[in-house]
Amino acid sequence: MNYPLVYTSLTLASVLVELAIPFLLWFRPARPYAAAMAIGVQGWILLCRTLPVFPLFTMFSTILFFEEDEVACAGAGLELDTRASSTRPRREAALQARLKT
Repeated sequence: MNYPLVYTSLTLASVLVELAIPFLLWFRPARPYAAAMAIGVQGWILLCRTLPVFPLFTMFSTILFFEEDEVACAGAGLELDTRASSTRPRREAALQARLKT
């Protein structure tokens, strides 16, 4: 199984995704997509390599970039408003109301 073009393409794609993830995590609306990309790439690395510690650490450390309300909404399966945080008090009240019902 010698497919150098496939291996080169996959390597380049994974490097580009790994470089994009930190920048995407910086912006709140892009965080879910960055987390999905990190889990996808690191999950693929986890399946293909014999070193499981680094991909697992990378996948679980992406949660550090999420705020408390984002984690609560993800755990409750709710949709979160990803606009600017100037409406934070109203969003927190809406989140509390959603979690109570």
